[in-house]
Amino acid sequence: MMNKNCWDQVLLEKIVNEFGIVFFKRTNPNCSEQIKSYPLFARHLNHIFIIDSFQSQHSSTLVRQLVKSRMSIKYLVPDEVIYYITQHQLYLE
Repeated sequence: MMNKNCWDQVLLEKIVNEFGIVFFKRTNPNCSEQIKSYPLFARHLNHIFIIDSFQSQHSSTLVRQLVKSRMSIKYLVPDEVIYYITQHQLYLE
């Protein structure tokens, strides 16, 4: 779930305690258990929010235009869709 060496633990504790953290659950059904298994997060469960699903309101036209312009669509569509578009060289012309 998280590389414990990625963030300074004191800073991360301050962020979680003062602001909270939002997790967007995507494909992992055990998200809550993983969060609880991380000691820092387990101490601040009242500041942690899990969103079960995320519906994007981005249009397919926008996605096609971005791909054609060779711009990122990373956070607009699932990784599997990016892979499919790339493998089949869609929307490049």
